[in-house]
Amino acid sequence: MLTQATVQCPEFLNPIDYAVLRPDGHEGQTLPLLYVLHGGGGSREHLQRVAPKIEQVWAEGSLPPLVAVTPSAPNDELVGSIRDAEDRWEAVLTGSFLQHVRATHGASRERKFTMTCGPSQGGLFSLRLALKHPDLFGAAAALAPGIQPVLDFAELDPRQLFWLRPEALTAAFGNPEGASYWRANNPAAIARDNAARLRDADLALYLECGDRDSFGAHHGAEFLHRQLFDNGISHEYRLVRGRTTSAPRPPIAFATPSSFSARRSHRPPLPTRP
Repeated sequence: MLTQATVQCPEFLNPIDYAVLRPDGHEGQTLPLLYVLHGGGGSREHLQRVAPKIEQVWAEGSLPPLVAVTPSAPNDELVGSIRDAEDRWEAVLTGSFLQHVRATHGASRERKFTMTCGPSQGGLFSLRLALKHPDLFGAAAALAPGIQPVLDFAELDPRQLFWLRPEALTAAFGNPEGASYWRANNPAAIARDNAARLRDADLALYLECGDRDSFGAHHGAEFLHRQLFDNGISHEYRLVRGRTTSAPRPPIAFATPSSFSARRSHRPPLPTRP
């Protein structure tokens, strides 16, 4: 059953709208939690659009019963700088909102049954949450995530960010403090800078992107894949030939997180360097 609700979180002035999808017949049971984060400009309505795919893999038996939750990112609330807004949203998803969903909707409190996935911006934030908080999240799946093929902000090519406002990005990250923040929240840099911790966490990661992505997300996905592989961080990566951003995503994208939490994939060997 798909329902909608709101909750007041202390990090924001306005209540947060969200949608919840639970399978019928499991009332009163504690189920795994899957954040289904929307892309840029989206809202909780994203869950309504993808609900048929989730229900399909439930019916096929490839996805166990779980609580799927999509909160609307408060993009229209003035909260200060880009960095401040991102920090507050991360704090909500790892703190007050997470606690609310667990207490109100019967979502598991176990790390291995707490997962996150999403496309574009939702994929970027899913990776950020899981890589920065492997103590809270057991798995993450990112579809055409909005990440860049560099480690540091100074390496960015403005042509890779044609849909964003360069002046706002420069104001937020074009100084030493901002550049340090950008690296600390860049999934590729997090993987490289925290490789030992992430190897020990055995975090289940899934990356997927089409090789004709209209926003160039395949460049960032490939770059992150190389950072994960070269640092021995177990993950699954799929570059789909001929697919663009607008093409439909397969149900495997939603089945992956929970199926990963139940098995252990092979860890790539660390490269031998001369």
